[in-house]
Amino acid sequence: LSLIRKLVSPAENDLYLVGDIAQQVYNKQHKLRNAGINIPKNSYDKILKNYRNSREILKASHTMFQKNILESDFKSDDFEVLHPEYANFSSPKPFLREGETFDSEFQSALAYLRGILDMGSKEKACIAICGLSIFQVAEIAKELSLPTLNGEKSLEGGNIFLSDLEQTKGFEFDRVVIVNCNEDVFPNPNLPKDEWYREVSKLYVAMTRAKKELVVSYSDKLSLVFEDQGGNFRSDTWTEHLMEEINIDFTIEGALRYSTSKGEFRRIN
Repeated sequence: LSLIRKLVSPAENDLYLVGDIAQQVYNKQHKLRNAGINIPKNSYDKILKNYRNSREILKASHTMFQKNILESDFKSDDFEVLHPEYANFSSPKPFLREGETFDSEFQSALAYLRGILDMGSKEKACIAICGLSIFQVAEIAKELSLPTLNGEKSLEGGNIFLSDLEQTKGFEFDRVVIVNCNEDVFPNPNLPKDEWYREVSKLYVAMTRAKKELVVSYSDKLSLVFEDQGGNFRSDTWTEHLMEEINIDFTIEGALRYSTSKGEFRRIN
C-alpha cells in the first residue's frame, strides 16, 4: 500500500481501492493511514449485492440472528448483518438435521461431505463444531489428517476443513455443516443470558460462510436459538442422507483424550 501511495501524487480521486476489510487476509494491524492513505468517510461506496450466499441461507441466518439479538443493540466494527434481499441466487433451504449422538453427527457429516466431494468435485466444505475450542478441534483434525481453520490456513490444502465457530470468519465454503447445536451446549449454559449475543453472533458468522448448502446438526434437543424459525429450514435426519452404514474408526472422546491428559478443560455433550 505504501508503494501504491507513491505511484501518484495525493489529489482528489487519486486512488481507487476495492476490498472487504473484515476478511482474514488482512492482519490485525492493517491500517490504511499507516501507508499514508487517508480516505474521507464520505468517499466510501458500499456494495450491497451479496454474491456469496443464497437467498435461503441468508434468510435462515438472518431470522435466527433477529430472533435472538436486537440488531440495533449489537454494534461491532468487524461484524455485519447481511440482509437476504441482497442475495442474487437461490438454493434449497438449509437443514436442521438430527443425529443419534454427537459422535454420530460428526461421523455422518464427514461421510456425507466425503461422498459429495470425492466425486471429482472442486468444492470446499467445512464442519464447524459447537462447544469445543479451536485447540480441541485441532486434536480431532489431527486424528483424521484434516486441515483446521486456525487463522493461518489457506483453502488450498484440502477440500474438507474443521473449525470451531469463531475461526470460520473470513472464509467461505460451498457447503457448511455445523454440528453439536444442542440445547445444553449452545449457547454456552455457563454464560449469563445477556452474554449470549456473543455466541449467537459467532453462530451467525459460521452459518453465513455457506454459499449453497447449510446443515445445522444436533442430537437430543436442538438449541433454543432455532425456535420459531418460520419455515426457513427443512427438518430431517442423517440416516436419510447416507446410502450405507458409517465406517469411521474414530470417536470424539478418543481424539480428545490426548489433549485432556495435559489438564485441559473439556466439556462434551
